[in-house]
Formats: sequence, C-alpha cells, structure tokens
Amino acid sequence: MFLLKEYIIFKKIKPELLEHTGHLGAVFDGWSYGDEQYLAIFASYVDKQGIVRNPMLSCSVHEDIDDQTLWDDVSEDDKFFGFTAEDLFDHLMLTFHDEYDLRLPDANGDYTIELTADNLKEFFGFFVCDNCNTNRSIANRTEIPMVGDATHRLNAAVETELIGPKERRNKRNVITAHNSETRKLILKVDKLMGEFKTLKNSSVLRPKCMQMLNQDVKPQRLQDTRWPSKFTLLQKEQKLRPVYTAINWPPDNNVRSFLPTIEEVDQIIEEQAPSC
Repeated sequence: MFLLKEYIIFKKIKPELLEHTGHLGAVFDGWSYGDEQYLAIFASYVDKQGIVRNPMLSCSVHEDIDDQTLWDDVSEDDKFFGFTAEDLFDHLMLTFHDEYDLRLPDANGDYTIELTADNLKEFFGFFVCDNCNTNRSIANRTEIPMVGDATHRLNAAVETELIGPKERRNKRNVITAHNSETRKLILKVDKLMGEFKTLKNSSVLRPKCMQMLNQDVKPQRLQDTRWPSKFTLLQKEQKLRPVYTAINWPPDNNVRSFLPTIEEVDQIIEEQAPSC
C-alpha cells in the first residue's frame, strides 16, 4: 500500500501539479463525523485537454475537541473545527512541502526552491474554502486570492435574515454593527456551554446527567463553519436545562453569570419553534 501511494504521488499527481505551478488552486475543507475531525485538501487545475482536475492530496483525521479542550486564548471566530489559522496552515504545508515535496523552479528551470509562507503565492494561484476568519487570515497572510464558498455566503445571508445582524469591527477595532438581541442570547448560551466544558464544572454536570437523564449529554460550543451549530446549541441547552438548574452552583462559579433568565428561556423555546 505504501509503495502504491508513493507511485501515485510521485508518478501521477506531483508532475501534474508542478506543470501547473502558478495556475494551481488549493481546495480545503473540514468536517466532523461523530467524535472525529477531518481535513481534506485538493488541488484544482485545467489539464491539457481542457478538463478540470481536482485530485485529493490529503484526507486526515485530527485530534478531537473534548471536555478537556480549553479555548481561553482563542476567539470563537478564529476556530476552524478546532484549528487556529496557524494550525491549519501547518497542516497545509505538511501536505504541500513534506508529503508531496512541491518546489518552485530556479533560474535554470529545476525545481529546487522549497515552499515557504513567503513564496507559496508563486505556486498557488488561488484558495477555495469556506468564508470563515481562519481561512481569510491564511489567504491574507500568504497573499493568495480566496474564492469563498457560495453556499456559505448564502447561509450567512439567510442567518442574518433569521436572527439579525452580527457584530462587525473595522480595521481600527471600532464596532460598526452590533449583535442583534437574538445573537446576544446565543452567545450567552455559548459561554454557558463553555463553562460546562471546564474540568471543574464537567465533573459536576456529568454525574448529574447520568442520574437524571441516564446518559452523558456533552455541552456544545458554536462553530461558524458548522452551519446548524446555533440551532443545535439551543437544542443542547434545552436538553441540559433540567440538569444544570437542579445543581446548586457556588456563588463564585462563573456558570451563574450565564444562566438564562425566564424571559431568555422563553425566547430560546421560541427560536426553536418551526415557523409557518
């Protein structure tokens, strides 16, 4: 199997990639299945016959995000199913540089120049990926044009129509648009789930779940690239509500700061009700 993989990479795919240096696209996306996180990387180019080719370069499983994963120093917008921009870029370079050993041509036309963050734009002409901050950060840093997913843009437009505008800031970090009340509530629930995922609080919540629900209901955080995550977040809160309200949280526990009020609980139920 290893020899077959080496043959496919170095005899079939790599020569095609080198031939289209500078006019080559990199397509990448991440998703989850159960407790596993996947990252797929494709190339995209037009061959000599005018046919669009999209060979898969890599599909890998990465570390799961569980109750012990803390995000104190990373904002929600900077996550890509658990990756920061730096993490994702490392995985891209592991594929391009280490696995495929892609290089740029020197003055003599020999492929001897190693790929780096600075010259990657000379090899790839564009990125195709979701419209999330992580991917935009990589595109900006490498100065490679990014073609965002049109369905992602449609989802963002529909989401704005349903739950209102999202907070935006300009380059000087001044707020130019504020979150709607619905978004503020969703973010509050997300922070509540974040508190439940800490080691201290999860050790209290898990036994209570087993006692009352006879199952371990894991808290869920928001993730921009998982489009239904806002709805499933509210569903998870509703399922956990009888459990966390039955716990006498200490006065100094941060959980108390994010517990929904009666009015907010009614709003959560209303947000989950199907519209006619």
